[in-house]
Amino acid sequence: MQDKHYDHEPATVTENQTATILWDTPIQTDKEIKANRTGMVVKDKKERTCLLIDMSILTERNTSLKRMEKLTKYKDLEIEIEKTWE
Repeated sequence: MQDKHYDHEPATVTENQTATILWDTPIQTDKEIKANRTGMVVKDKKERTCLLIDMSILTERNTSLKRMEKLTKYKDLEIEIEKTWE
């Protein structure tokens, strides 16, 4: 029997030698951050980069507004990740 894609529950942490993927888990930082949980975090160990991914369902009318809200919402988390994960 084939699994249904909509029943799939990804692991909270998936890791190999080149990357770590965190799914829907709070990010530990030195400073308390209110918005410390994005949908997904992809940490590239070789490039030393981190991609924060947050998903939303939008209409065409509010795409720009929501994009700015998300960038503002996670700015403190971005700063703390840069400090902590360097």
